[in-house]
Amino acid sequence: MPVNKITADQFTSQLEDGITSRNNAHDVEIGPVADIVTQPVAQVLELQNDRIRLVSQLILLDQSAVFTDEDVNNFVFNENQTRNLGGRSSGTLIFSRSLAPTVDITVQRGYPVATQPDQSTGETVVFITTEAKTMPAATAASFFNLETERYELEVAIQATVAGKIGEVGPNRVTRPLRPLVGFDSVFNRNRTSNVVDIETNDELIERYKLAIIGTQLATKNGLKLFIESNFADAGDILVITPGDPLITRSGETGNAVDVFITGSQTTTRQSTPEFVGIGQTIVLENQPVLNITNVSGYVLNTDYILVKDTTGVSESVRAQDGIQFLATATTLPSPGDTLTVDYEQNILVENIQNVFDSDADNIVGGQDILIRSGVQVDVEMSATLTILSGFSFNTIRTAVISAIESFVNVLNLGEDVERSDIQLVVRTITGVDNFVFSLFDRLGSTGNADITIAKNEFARVETTNITVI
Repeated sequence: MPVNKITADQFTSQLEDGITSRNNAHDVEIGPVADIVTQPVAQVLELQNDRIRLVSQLILLDQSAVFTDEDVNNFVFNENQTRNLGGRSSGTLIFSRSLAPTVDITVQRGYPVATQPDQSTGETVVFITTEAKTMPAATAASFFNLETERYELEVAIQATVAGKIGEVGPNRVTRPLRPLVGFDSVFNRNRTSNVVDIETNDELIERYKLAIIGTQLATKNGLKLFIESNFADAGDILVITPGDPLITRSGETGNAVDVFITGSQTTTRQSTPEFVGIGQTIVLENQPVLNITNVSGYVLNTDYILVKDTTGVSESVRAQDGIQFLATATTLPSPGDTLTVDYEQNILVENIQNVFDSDADNIVGGQDILIRSGVQVDVEMSATLTILSGFSFNTIRTAVISAIESFVNVLNLGEDVERSDIQLVVRTITGVDNFVFSLFDRLGSTGNADITIAKNEFARVETTNITVI
């Protein structure tokens, strides 16, 4: 919560506005003339005193004894924090009578019953019934308590005030605050429930501090919250810090922080690099690269391949994704030839990175924050589908493939792909009788088991990689 500087010119402007302002209070026929000289100055000084008091509160935040409850409430409210007023204790009352009723007797919701005054403080606690209950005359025998030899109706209650003051022992809530119609006594057989007391200033200030820490960019939660709040397409977010095995770089300041995201925004790029030789990676200008759409005059996977960076800066703006020409290429450029490469970049990674590299307000001292796209794991699966009689196989097959794709393609970072989950999704489709997997693995593999996903990976599947027969 910053306390901004007020310049001399701003003070002058405030004083001028106060002196030259005019309203009906200045037009008087009798009585004193409104003070338009010292009063504006006093108002500006009052404003400045409030600002000084705010600074004092910031400095003395650990000394809650110097604050009133209202001071603390107002202070933390600036960060959308409010005092926890505690819980309201609950329990049950027994409305009792010695004789069987001849007419139905009802205890209305909201009926108040209080404790007897405390002998030391004189305080009482009021409880109200939270439900309406009736003792029917026709079935009164079912309400007879053999131990007490009385007819008893049990009704739920709750204290009207929050906090531990509402925690009272047995046989304390005995004083009806309205006429007790149909019953000759009321009491609580058991103690009322334990509750959290109203939050003290110390507790509220401590929670306020935790809330502030949780929004700072120097923390994992704060960093994640900032990205979520400013980049809707970021998807799932994972923040890892030094000491995690996934971090294999030291960072420019020795304190590397990697942020993996699942989201992407695709933009088309074109680079014109020089050919540097067979098997040499020609790094493209804008990173990270999603795919190559065209290298003019050459064929992907015949003449050249896309080579993805696999170092500790992969899938970031510092990545070294590029193309390599193959020794087996049908057509090869000559050394020094200029290539025209069209490709797609995940510009979302660049946009988020720019915020932490270029915006002075968001640079976190002592941290080298690197935004990286999570590693996409393409999966494939094959299964045999059996449908119930009377259903169209093709219709059910289409529904199954669509359901699997919808389920897998919203999985977050680190979420495994489990066969039981897919089975559950498929078996909710009307018409499915049986579904048996023959292949369930990462794309290009041949296993048939649950797919384990690392915490910086996320699973995705294309309909062309789902085979249902």
